[in-house]
Amino acid sequence: MTIPPFMRDFLNQLQEGAYILNQNRTILFWNTAAEKITGFAASEVVGKSCKDNILRHIDENGTNLCELGCPMVQILQGQSFIEANVFLHHKKGYRLPVHIKGILFPSTLFPSSSRPTEIYAIELFSPLWQGFFIDTEDLLKMALQDPLTETLNRRGLESLFYSRLQEMISFKKTIGLLFIDIDNFKQFNDTYGHETGDKILFNTASTLKHTLRPFDLLCRWGGEEFIVIVFLDNPEHLTAVAERYRQLIASQFIEQEGKLITITASIGATTVSPPESLESAIQRADHLMYQAKRSGKNKVICEIREGE
Repeated sequence: MTIPPFMRDFLNQLQEGAYILNQNRTILFWNTAAEKITGFAASEVVGKSCKDNILRHIDENGTNLCELGCPMVQILQGQSFIEANVFLHHKKGYRLPVHIKGILFPSTLFPSSSRPTEIYAIELFSPLWQGFFIDTEDLLKMALQDPLTETLNRRGLESLFYSRLQEMISFKKTIGLLFIDIDNFKQFNDTYGHETGDKILFNTASTLKHTLRPFDLLCRWGGEEFIVIVFLDNPEHLTAVAERYRQLIASQFIEQEGKLITITASIGATTVSPPESLESAIQRADHLMYQAKRSGKNKVICEIREGE
């Protein structure tokens, strides 16, 4: 299929990512916004299948949609429209939540098509919310932000938590705290070097950061440890939230010397019960995380406490 110049120009003007697939799920076109959102240049993906270490869509349960339920397959089978929220694989290795729209794209739209009965599909996608980012003067950034992962540091978390806490209490939200520790991190450093270790930290932080809501908080607590503060309508949702992050971390991968490197994390999750201090809740979540480590790693141990 030859895509007319006017259509290429139109699709390249969109702020949404856009790509066109044939019935074999081969990518025929990749617009400028898709390059910016995913990190993959058109020259890297056109002519390849979307599941070949490119987007690798998963859902919030960690299901690999390229193998088990790709929305675009439904379009290629004749469904006219579909939309969903999925997590794509960014070229750097982290997971990015996007809203996708799949649209039937019959070849009759293209006068030059030699196969007028063939069906094509176009996917449009755009990022969902992005988590907390510091947007202020450079000196304040240096004080509150971890330079490697671009998340909050300890001082940043402590500075922002209590003001955010009062705001969320007024909305009667439950405060959840996740203590996340990357499994076997020293082994990755020893085997592949500190540069790869830094990539793992950056990708994990990016996966978390891009899937947080704007009012949640993310902190690199130290080394390979991260703390996430989430505000929930129902405390019973905390386990599901923690499981979602565990699965997203496990679905990341980076390529190193022709190998795919994947990681897992152990998570301790608990609710914060004011007037309990942040330090007390962190210690409890840290203890729960070590329980997850001792029970086999790549697990969530959750403790929900009643408000005081």
